Parts: sequence; structure tokens; C-alpha cells
Amino acid sequence: MSQDSAEHKSGLARLRSGLTIHRLGFIFSLALGTVVVCGAVLALLLLSETSADQPVRSRLSEPLRVETISAISQAEYTVLRRYTALIEAAKASDVGFEVSGRITDIYVDIGDQAKRGDIIARIDTRRLHGTLTELRSQLEDARATATQRRLELQRQESLASRDATSGRQLEEARANSESADAQVGRIEAQIRIAEVDLDDAALSAPFDGVVTGRYVSVGDMAQSQSAVVRLVQSSSREAHAALPISAANALTVGDRVRLNWNAQDYEATVKSVVPEISPGARSATVVIALPGKVTPAIGETLTVLVEQTVPGKGHWVPVVSLVSDLKGLFAVQAVVRRDGRSTIQRAPVEILYTDGVRAFVSGTLSDDAEVVVSGTHRVLPGQVVTATRISMTALKLAQ
Repeated sequence: MSQDSAEHKSGLARLRSGLTIHRLGFIFSLALGTVVVCGAVLALLLLSETSADQPVRSRLSEPLRVETISAISQAEYTVLRRYTALIEAAKASDVGFEVSGRITDIYVDIGDQAKRGDIIARIDTRRLHGTLTELRSQLEDARATATQRRLELQRQESLASRDATSGRQLEEARANSESADAQVGRIEAQIRIAEVDLDDAALSAPFDGVVTGRYVSVGDMAQSQSAVVRLVQSSSREAHAALPISAANALTVGDRVRLNWNAQDYEATVKSVVPEISPGARSATVVIALPGKVTPAIGETLTVLVEQTVPGKGHWVPVVSLVSDLKGLFAVQAVVRRDGRSTIQRAPVEILYTDGVRAFVSGTLSDDAEVVVSGTHRVLPGQVVTATRISMTALKLAQ
């Protein structure tokens, strides 16, 4: 039994040894396969990187393609200025009585329409009637006196023809007659004034309009020439714009200007340029007649657009061609063609005016300069490029 047991243990040992060797062989084979696979993958990666790098290098060696526009040189430029205009009525009046008196009736209120000749208010006329009656009575007495003095003058003239009176008595009679006639004339004039005052006791509208203010009530004492109501002719409006003196002087009656109201532009006509300068603002008022389609409320504001020509040599360039330069300034990238090559040259500029699409700049640009409008931030001074010139219309379509 001991011999069999020894053989059995020896067989187990040989079996374990074989299994161990087999496992080591399997692990070695697996490791070798992994190394082979990793090497293949690495080779593929290196190959793909090399093949992808070749087009990049070839692209970097080619000149960058850019689009350019010719800068337009001018000795002056036109700017569009915007000014605020206030809408006012062409006719507006504070209407009041010509005579004093206590108000007995008011026929209108704020917002009411009034036609020309309509009665707006009345004052108490009893005193006016009394004054007129008294004057008419005085006129009768004056006419009677004038008749007596005239008869006395005729009598004295008759006596003088027969040398029956003195010259002094004749002259006295003539003076008395003339004085009596003058008194009649004075009283007649007073009566006419009293009749006018009586007519003015009824306040009427001087034109068609809207009552925008009422300053008195029934029972108030109306003073002579004090406002009772404010009447505004709403059918006729005009815009009053305060413009700088230089801009106002450039306009004349009949010139066409643009108005912007309710986000729409309209053409209007200059009605007048007030020849008076505001001392505080140093501006002049331009009155503009509104077209029929523009119906803003009185007191509303709108915008007046006025074109002004400003002298100054420079170039028009697209806004997209501007790039940042040193110290917060601007520059443009210009294409210079020399020796069959096109290179980039940076030109510092000063912006004099811009309308959001174009900019009028001054600087060192030549009259036939080509400015870069595409890829402006991808090119550097001295870089070789391939430039294609386009028009402003094409640039707008591209945008």
C-alpha cells in the first residue's frame, strides 16, 4: 500500500507540473498576441496621422483667400442727422372778451368742437345797455344845441352882410356852431364804441377748432382781454424743430425733408425758417408742414431727418472691414499687389461718420485701396493672400 501511495503522489506531482507548464505557455501566447495587436493599432494610428497631416501642411502652404472692396475716396461726406420736432397747431388762440363784465353763460367745455362764429360765452349786458341809452340821450341834446348854434351863425352872417353886427360876434357864433357839431361827432363815436362793446358781450369763435382749455365759470368777472377759453385748430398741424444754426441756414422754404413717425418715414415740406436764434440753445426753429397721412396729436413729438454735407477728405469703407488697432483705435487690412504677389498691409484710420453699414474714415489709405471684408481677423500684415474683389451689392447680399 505504501508503494502504491508513493506512486500515486508522484503521478499527482507530474500532473501539477504539466498543468503549470501549460498555463505558462497559454499566458505567454496571450501576452504575445496582445503585443502584436497593440503594435498593429499603433502603426495604424501613426499611418492615419501622417496621411491627415499631409493635406494640412499643403493647405498651410497655400495663400489664404480673402474678399476685398475698393475704398471710395471723396472730398466731403453726407451725414443724416436726427432732430426732435414738437407738433403744434398752425392756429391756436386764447379767446377772451374785449370788455369787462360778469359771465352769465358758457356754451363750451374742454374737448368741444367750435365752428367759426359760434357763441362761446356771454357777459351781463345791462350796464352796456344803460351806457348806450345814456349816450343816445346825450346825442339828442347835442344835436339840438348844434341846430341852435347853426341858426345863430346864419343870423350873424345875415347881419354881417348888412353891416349890422360886429366881426367879433360873427366869429363867436361860428366857433359855437363848430363846437356844437364837434360835440355831436364825439357822442356819435362813443355810441359806436358802446354798440361794439355790446356786440363783444357775446364771445364767438374766430375759427374752427377744439376747446383745449377753459379758464372761467359762470358768475366769474371777466376782465378785458383776459382768456376765457383756448381754441386750437386741430385740422392744421405743423412740426417745430430746433436745429443747429448751420443746419437751419442750409434749409429754405419749400425744401423737402424726411419725417419719422410711428416707425415710418414720410416726406414733408419746410414751411418757414424762423429768423430768430434761441439764446439758450443757440438753435433756430424750422417749421415743417405735415403731409396728410401724418396725424400726430398736438404736443406729440416725431423725428426730423436732415441730410448735411460735411467737408473733409476720406474714404467710404464697409464697417465689416474695420479691425481693432493700438490704443483703442481702428484700422483696415489693405491688399498690396507687388511683384505678382498680394500681401496684407494694415492702415490705421479715424472714423469720422458711420451709418451702421458704411464708415467714412480718414487715414493713410490710397485712392485705389482694396480693403479686406472677409476673414479680416485671420490675416496679418505681410501675409500672402489671394484676393477677390467684390461689389458693395454683393457684400450686402452675402450678409
